[in-house]
Amino acid sequence: MATLIIQKLADSCVRVDIGDHSALIDPGFYTWEQDALDLTSMPAPDRLLITHNHPDHLSIEFVEALVAAYPSMVIETNEEVAADLADAGIGAITESADWTAQFTAPHEPTPMGSQPHNVGFVVGGVFAHPGDSYTFDAAPSLLALPFLPPWGSTTEAVTLAKRLRPQYIVPIHDWYLEQRGKGWLYGSVKRVLAEEGITLLALDDFEAVSVEVG
Repeated sequence: MATLIIQKLADSCVRVDIGDHSALIDPGFYTWEQDALDLTSMPAPDRLLITHNHPDHLSIEFVEALVAAYPSMVIETNEEVAADLADAGIGAITESADWTAQFTAPHEPTPMGSQPHNVGFVVGGVFAHPGDSYTFDAAPSLLALPFLPPWGSTTEAVTLAKRLRPQYIVPIHDWYLEQRGKGWLYGSVKRVLAEEGITLLALDDFEAVSVEVG
């Protein structure tokens, strides 16, 4: 069994703590603009993982602040994002650590036409974050899954969840919903997934939860 602490910051930005390791994933502008964000009180993450370069997943200003606050933090991403960061004078690597892994997760087509290089991440062998993709097969015990992106739908998310059958799902990419909308939507989805033996962990912004998986 492994114990994870999962904290959803805002939209698709998630922090994962497992054992002696921690990762912050997709530092987008939705989180950067939140008054609740306080880097002085956040423990330093070991790795910053970035799936792709859309601004809701990558805010250069946010990354600059993270690098200044946590100089020992390593940024892991794909080649396209690494080049964008290099243009801003920020170093990044494309190789995984012994406790992170990348998986193929192509960005879904968008109404705006932008389809950047997207990569998914697995942390500690038990938590997966696919960025902006439904086209992947990674299915560890806990999965962050986009539920209301402009390029997808809740129906597609639930269908994928039923196919992959993780133990837990954390909804992401839902910034567009106000609180009552989230309560109604996730209440309905929670009942549907429970019938499949899947637990939905619908977290408020900056809420954290500890779970055991294995």
